[in-house]
This record gives sequence, C-alpha cells and structure tokens, in this order.
Amino acid sequence: GRLALAAFISLLLAHALNLEHGGWVAATAVALLRPDYRALTVDTVARAVGTAIGAAAVIPLVWITLGETWAEVAMVALLAVATFAVTAANEGLFVIAITVETVFTRAAVGEDPIAAATTRMLDVFLGCLVAVVLLLVLPLRHGRRVKHELRNYAAATSDWLAALAVLAEGGNAKGLKKRHGRMRVARVGTQHSLDVREVEPLGSGIPPWWGQNLFGQVHDVERTACAAEASLLHGATPSPQAAEFARQASADLAAVVAILQGDPAPPSDDSSEEPSDL
Repeated sequence: GRLALAAFISLLLAHALNLEHGGWVAATAVALLRPDYRALTVDTVARAVGTAIGAAAVIPLVWITLGETWAEVAMVALLAVATFAVTAANEGLFVIAITVETVFTRAAVGEDPIAAATTRMLDVFLGCLVAVVLLLVLPLRHGRRVKHELRNYAAATSDWLAALAVLAEGGNAKGLKKRHGRMRVARVGTQHSLDVREVEPLGSGIPPWWGQNLFGQVHDVERTACAAEASLLHGATPSPQAAEFARQASADLAAVVAILQGDPAPPSDDSSEEPSDL
C-alpha cells in the first residue's frame, strides 16, 4: 500500500508542478520505499548525492561530445556498460552512472543535456522527499510486532518450563504437550517477525539486534529444556536440582514477559490457533 501511495503522490506532484519527466519522481520514491534495508537507509543519501554528482559530471561531458549525435550515442553505450559493471558494487557509483546515461539518452533524442541533467536532479530530490515524508507519516510497525511476539514466546516457554518442573518432581504435568505446542507456535511467529524486522528496520519498537539477542537467549533455554524433557519422558532419573532449575528459568522468563508487557499488542492475524494436545 505504501509503494502505491508513493507512486500516486509522486505522479500527482509531477502533474501539479508540470514536470516533464514525472516518472522519475515516482521511480525514485518507490525504489527508496521498497522493503529492503539498504533502500530505507543508505540508498536515500546515495541516490541524492549520486544524482547531484552525475548531473554535475554532464557539463564536462557535453564539451567532449560537442552535441554530435554519434558521440552522444557512443556515450550512452559506454555508460550502459559502466552502469551494468557497478550495479552490485556500489549504490552511489550506480546512481552517478545511471544519471549520466539517462541524460545523454535524452540528449540523443534532441533534448538539451544540461536541462535534462537539471530536471533529473530536481526530480530525484523530490522523489527522495516523498519517500522520507511517507516514512515519517506511515511509520513501520514491525518493531512493535516483534515485541509482541517475543512476549508471547517468552510467556509460552515460561509456562511450559513450569509444567516441566512438575514432571521433574515426578508429578503429573497436565497439559505438557499442549504447552509445548503453544511454545513452538510462538517461536515460529517470533522468527517470522524478526525476519520482517531485518528487512524493514526503521520505525518504532525494538531494534533488530535487540530482538535477535533476546530470541537467542529464550531459544537456548528452550533447546536445553527440550533435551531434558525428552530424557524425562524416556524414563531418565532427573537430578535433584532439575525441578529447581526449571522453576528458576520459568521465573526468569516471566520477568522478561513483565518487562515486555508495557507495549500493547498490535492486531493479530488470527493465524496462531492453539494446537491440540495430541
């Protein structure tokens, strides 16, 4: 939705300002708002600075081509190769090359290259402005989603560990499988939210590295306890401290849940139904 809105606003502005190449505004805004970490951060600066440098580089190149069509076509071919060569190497170099190539492509069909360079620069700057404004007006929500999912995962793991402590004491751990299933569902939801947060790291909420760190610690507890659960279910005799360790881990995770409790949960997608106790 945000990409479509960016394109709509960009084209609307281009029409209102009577810009000859309004598509350049929309292409810039959409490229910067695509769900990609680099697009949302360093690419905005690289696009603005690279376009300005590319536009400035047109001036001496115009003196070299002297307005000759064959020279401008040769320049376009040379720059096309250069653009392809630096596409994956450096965003700034790519933007410089594509700017000069675009300007001389327009010059080859009769446009004034200096005017085309100026237009290109202003259009790209306007596209960058549209992208930045939309990022401020429509902040990303994945930080809050990660916090909500981490809270659910820690709570489900804490609940399962409490039942595991009962099992370690030789008692009847009622609903152990169901609690384990809830924890597994919560883990998958957390992993998905963390993946999305890595793609779109800006906006309110916890940063990706913080979420990954907390997830890793909870997951380490889960993996260790899973090995203990398997041993207990196969008749192994637990150590005297097993139940105490499980209860302490459960209490620690409950404290984590309390810390995360301050942020209200975002709307759910009704995809996390409780598994049956099979």
